[in-house]
Formats: sequence, C-alpha cells, structure tokens
Amino acid sequence: MNISRDMSQRMRGVAILLICLHNLLHLDSYVMECEFAFMDYRVNRLMRFFSFTSGTSVEFFFSFFGWYGVPLFMFMSGYGLAAKYERTGVKLQAWPYLKRHFVKLWLLMAPAYLLFLIVEGWINDYTPDLPTLLSQLTLTHNFWDAEGIRPGVYWYFGLTMQFYIWYLLFYYCRSEKVLWIAFAVTLAVGEYFALSAPDSPTHFLLRHNSLLWLPVFLMGIWMARHADHSFLDRMMRFRWLLAPLVALLWVYTSVHVSVWVLSPLFAVVLLLLLCGGNGRGRLFGYIGGISAGVFVCHPILRVFARPLIQQGFHPLWVCVVYTVACLLMAALYMRFVYKKLTS
Repeated sequence: MNISRDMSQRMRGVAILLICLHNLLHLDSYVMECEFAFMDYRVNRLMRFFSFTSGTSVEFFFSFFGWYGVPLFMFMSGYGLAAKYERTGVKLQAWPYLKRHFVKLWLLMAPAYLLFLIVEGWINDYTPDLPTLLSQLTLTHNFWDAEGIRPGVYWYFGLTMQFYIWYLLFYYCRSEKVLWIAFAVTLAVGEYFALSAPDSPTHFLLRHNSLLWLPVFLMGIWMARHADHSFLDRMMRFRWLLAPLVALLWVYTSVHVSVWVLSPLFAVVLLLLLCGGNGRGRLFGYIGGISAGVFVCHPILRVFARPLIQQGFHPLWVCVVYTVACLLMAALYMRFVYKKLTS
C-alpha cells in the first residue's frame, strides 16, 4: 500500500485537529490524557464519567484521546523519510541533510514561538529565563526539562530533530534485523517503564524525547519499504470491516496499562484505514496542507480561547471559533511568514 500525497494530507488534517482541540481542552477538563505516563486515576475518571449521551463527551474524547495525533505525525515522518531517501534513490549526505532539516524546523518554529512569548507575556505576564529560551530555540529543551516547556507543544520540534538523526542509522543500516531489533527493544523499554515506573522523572524525560517513540516511527519506515506488500493491500480492501475492530483495539490498549504502549500503533492503523482510498475528505486534505502552520500557531490562540472556557462560555462554540481562527492564522502564517523565510 502506497500512501499517496492526498492520503497523507488527509491523515495530517485529522491528526492536527486532534492535537489542536486536545491542547485547548485537556488543561481544564476533569478527564485528562495518558500521553507521557499511564495514570490509573485518569482512566478511572474516563470510565466513570464518559457518556455518549452527555454534553461533555466531546470534551472528554478530545481531552483523553486527542494526543494520539502526535504519534500519527511521527509515523508520517518515518514513512516520508524512507519514501524520499530509499524508494526514489535520492542520495543522503549526513551533514547537508541534518543542516537542511534543522533550518527547516527552526524557521517554522522560531517566529511562532517568539510571537507566543509576546502574547503570553502580555496576557499572563510570562517571561522565560535565558536558559529556557536558548534551549527552546536550539531544539534541545527536551534533554533538560521534560515538564517545564511552555507551551508544551513546542517540545515536539526537538523530538523531530532527534528522529532525523535516528533515521541516519536506519538509512545506512537497512537490515530488517536492525529495524526489528530496535522496534522490539524500544517497545520493551516502554513497557518496563509503563508497568514499573510510570510517574518517574526518567520515564517523563524519555517520553519527551525520541527513544520511547521509536516504535511508531519505525512502523512508518517499515511501511514505506514494504509499500507493495500484498498483506497491506488486502488490509485496505477490507478497511471498512477492519476499522471497527481496530478502533476497539485502540481504545482497549489506551485504557489498559499492560498494552498501553501498543495504543499509538493501533491509532496509526485506524487512521490508515479511515483515510485510505482516493477522492474523499478534501477538507481534511486542505487542513493537512497547512498542518505545520496550525501546529505552531494554535498555542498562541489558545492563550485567548482557554480563558473563555474558564469564564463559562460553552466549550463547543469556543472550540468552533478557536479552530476556525487557527486555520485562518495557519494559512496566513505559512504563506506570509514561513514561505518568505524559506524562499
């Protein structure tokens, strides 16, 4: 199964909406996520209060499950890199490759981050200290402070740069054995921490860096290398029959600690099934095309949207206005800021 550009854009569109709404709602929701550690009390709250007949069910869904948009982008990163450098025959030279991707990430993140600091300083009187500012702008904050990145979403840029470095290893060592060993070892390490030390500082640090996210990244590389595998094609032919089963497996693994580390993998498979085929979901495709802009801009608008929910405005209407504003700002940012900086 080859992931076309249109399919990739639709997947990114769904993923960024999950992230965008999750990051608005989860800070004030009674039901919170298990992104960086499995927390029993959060799952218990979900089980106790989640109801499809309740007006808060939408809030609870995005608050608890919305973070799965993040591993979806990790998967697409692995797939995209392998498709670009292995299936097309483009020769990868390490230093130009790392420099190009660092500059690309920095030019996307830095202007939005600085604008966020201005807005956050004006609204909430927040000013980062110099080490925090420098580590964020050098994409190294993940190594020093796993929980103090403000806003939290920008930790992903440091992690992405780590993925670019990891990919060099798997590019030069293309053995299937290396790929599967790395997949199994990192999955096992994640399982160990999930079961034995979920709230430990070490676990939080590892979950804010790339090591424990490698399985979903490697899944993307493997799928790009085996795009013509008959099993994948058969899976897509029966996608509407498989999707409900995979959805159940995703939900089950996300609320049971023993299989929690598998939940991002099932989230990816579910999105592949839902976004497969051609000619559907043009709106999601458009949103996917500006998803990078949405990612860097939505923390800025969240500064204004979150107090509205806290003041009693209906969360549904706040989410609608906030989402539309994020899309508009992202489109303008990508066209008039990022495009100008990279042209």
